[in-house]
Amino acid sequence: MKYIETIQQLNKIIIGCKNLKFPDLTVLPAGDAEKKFIEDQSSLIDHDIAEFYQQVKSYSLKWESKIKLPEKIYGQAKIIEASKAISDWKEIVYFEEDSPLKHFKILDQFTNEACCGFYTLESKTGSPELIYYYDFSNSPTSLQLTIEEYIAMMVEAKGFLYWQRVLRDHLQDIDSPHTNLMKQDLNKIFPDFKFDSFIAKYND
Repeated sequence: MKYIETIQQLNKIIIGCKNLKFPDLTVLPAGDAEKKFIEDQSSLIDHDIAEFYQQVKSYSLKWESKIKLPEKIYGQAKIIEASKAISDWKEIVYFEEDSPLKHFKILDQFTNEACCGFYTLESKTGSPELIYYYDFSNSPTSLQLTIEEYIAMMVEAKGFLYWQRVLRDHLQDIDSPHTNLMKQDLNKIFPDFKFDSFIAKYND
């Protein structure tokens, strides 16, 4: 996948939507320093995640709906740069030295209450090629998505805040408020969005 081009496609959708206010979209391509850093970490992270970071340094997205709805809808993403992602997350993600979360790294810190991330190749509990949803309380839940699939679903969701939670709840057969909000109101902001198509793409 050409990640920068894919993310820019999402940016164009957001910029072209008249139902949003305060859109903030910043994608930075990886430079020589970032590429060298990832090369040095090749024994630590999955090949596909390394390939992502060879192309993308960071990405931030933020929008909010300006049309009147029963509940305000937001979009948010914050894919952090590799040097921070692969750093030690002690006192944030884990607290004990023998915790399996020691090898869990944050990829997308889209809110202070939850994030998505991946396990390094050192992990004995996680699958390093998959992206996990983590709410800083329970154990991370695999979304059964590779990094390429994760970015594709982010585009499909228009960056809707907590789209990852919607997929986690779908996996667990939970009908959550986030799911209901996305299902009932996101298409009022983006008329081409269809919740059934979003889930069908995920299940495909």
